[in-house]
Amino acid sequence: MKRLSTIAAAALFALSFSAPPASAQGFMGQVMRARAHAEAQRTANQASVEQVGERNAAGVAQLGRGNGVRAVQRGDDNTATIQQNGDGNTAGVIQRGRAHSATVSQTGDYNSACVLQVGRNTTANVAQTGGERVTLLVTPGGTHELRSARAARLCGN
Repeated sequence: MKRLSTIAAAALFALSFSAPPASAQGFMGQVMRARAHAEAQRTANQASVEQVGERNAAGVAQLGRGNGVRAVQRGDDNTATIQQNGDGNTAGVIQRGRAHSATVSQTGDYNSACVLQVGRNTTANVAQTGGERVTLLVTPGGTHELRSARAARLCGN
């Protein structure tokens, strides 16, 4: 199971996302009133936050070693909060659309979580306690649809 978590961690950081529609290309080079905050204590933790749009917020707190976070927010009014307490945890939150809220809490070692939110007005809460847990949560909203197989490919599962 530890090997699966290591593979999932590598896949989370190797994610590639398609380019936004041409109308959104202008946003890529601008800072859009988005807030991102990352706090890491101890060593070898990594966090990456990518935001395109307005009024997006992402908070990351990491305690332990070898934890990794990737958050991608494309759209407006999205929030993501990720807390990791332990070693070797990985979490990814991908939000595309408007007014999504995601919270991921990982306590223990070698947990992997991936949250995909598409459309608008969805809420996702993931709490992993213990070790070697794997969670994939897909919350399509509005008129958008994201199939589980595609979600698994995006998260590297």
